Amino acid sequence: MRLSAPSPQRVSRLKSLDDIRGELVRVYREARAGKLDMAEAKALAYLLSVLSSLAKDTILEDRLAALERKLDAAGGTN
Repeated sequence: MRLSAPSPQRVSRLKSLDDIRGELVRVYREARAGKLDMAEAKALAYLLSVLSSLAKDTILEDRLAALERKLDAAGGTN
């Protein structure tokens, strides 16, 4: 007998830290309510934490690049 996979859930787009935070809250609530297996919740929470770190790194890189452009425009490089 072959078990079918559960139907895929609609996944929200995780474009910002707020989106990632919201998804993490959803995972937490579903796990606490018993709607999500704890092992799956742990895996999703881990992946969301990785995504959060990547998002933070991207934000920092973008801010640093903007500061470097401002310095270059002001003639601040020596």
